[in-house]
Amino acid sequence: MKTLIITCLNLVYKLFVHINFVYGAAFIICILTKRYSKKKKYTVLALSKPVFLEDVKAIDEVSDSICFLVFPRMLLLEYIRKHALSYSIPSELNEVTYYPLIEGTKEQTNIYKDIAKLFTILHKWLRFDAIFSGNYTYMSQQEFCRVALKNSIPTIVLYKEGMAASIITSKKLTHELYSTKKCVSTKMLFYNEAIKNTLVKANIPGITESKSSVVGVPRFDKYVKNNRIGPSAKQITLFAFNSKTKANRFITDPEKISKYIERGELFHIHIVRFCIEHPEFDLVVKVKSAKNAKNDVFGMLDKYNIRKLPKNITITRKGSSLSLINESSFVASFLSTTLLEAILQNKPIMCPYMYDIVGDCKIDFFHEHETAVNLVKDYNDVKNMIGGTVRLNIPTPIAKNKLLQPLIFDLDGLASKRAEKEIINVIEEYK
Repeated sequence: MKTLIITCLNLVYKLFVHINFVYGAAFIICILTKRYSKKKKYTVLALSKPVFLEDVKAIDEVSDSICFLVFPRMLLLEYIRKHALSYSIPSELNEVTYYPLIEGTKEQTNIYKDIAKLFTILHKWLRFDAIFSGNYTYMSQQEFCRVALKNSIPTIVLYKEGMAASIITSKKLTHELYSTKKCVSTKMLFYNEAIKNTLVKANIPGITESKSSVVGVPRFDKYVKNNRIGPSAKQITLFAFNSKTKANRFITDPEKISKYIERGELFHIHIVRFCIEHPEFDLVVKVKSAKNAKNDVFGMLDKYNIRKLPKNITITRKGSSLSLINESSFVASFLSTTLLEAILQNKPIMCPYMYDIVGDCKIDFFHEHETAVNLVKDYNDVKNMIGGTVRLNIPTPIAKNKLLQPLIFDLDGLASKRAEKEIINVIEEYK
């Protein structure tokens, strides 16, 4: 019933946007905006994104001053669709092409004007003091944040991407990743120094050293403070990843790219195959929230002739990484912060072995820390690791600290408090 109601509200909202009934559109957005906690000194509009909201919740739990409103960010895309119908969203017009295609056009002007009207009503009704986002690149927030800054409402970004920033070494690659993007924000907060330095040096308009601070990973605080091993049922959680995307981001040699993609895909296939052959294990394949993420996984399975999955295998968008990792005996993925969460929970992790393809290059979090991870090259590796015929790699406390310190800034469990302080400082500067 709840899903049906939300679907109906979304349909009505789209109608209101296209007939210019701004009060109606604002009213529906307010209905779909949820308060995390009781009213406090400051109210911050948090632009919804699953992993980012785990950071938001962590900050909310330790803050006596900030109340977060979870805002349905994706609804703002309807204004882009309304005025930029000549572009196919999200394929032709996306986070990379937004400014090259839109900036300075009448489409951008019209999007801005409509969102300005919406913003005025939302701010009057919701009374927020700042906007908080998990990325600076989302199309849906570009004009919204521009309007906010014009109205003296600061925008703070806790950049939830870029854990692989320390892996990027090529100037060409840095240019490809960041050259078309702009940052419309008052303050940038980062998980670690490597991410901050990479983005500052990339000369992205709007990102400067003076506007940047490193706070750590708020959602990891609970793992640092409660470092016990949770339930360890016969469940494997595979956080699915797109091998092609990662290959194109970190590798330039075409021959290596194809081998890298195949190894990444087969990593998924080997784990699925093991659980098909061993129904005593439950496998949860957690996909990203993107619309086509599940279809991408099914397409990959079909490519390797796996067309029917048994009951012990589930492919889902639902579930927090915290609960899934806690319930699992193995966690599998590649270049994902979920692997760091698993290490903090003392869970054995599995990643595809790529070093025979890329050589002695830093292509993941575990370069020079191979004893912290179980590397999978073929099906026998999966079979031996999960089946218990080989000794699993689990990092010692010293090795864990050496691995994690550069990635999550500090293992003191105070990232949420640091983020809270930065948010409050920015709000008070604007008061």
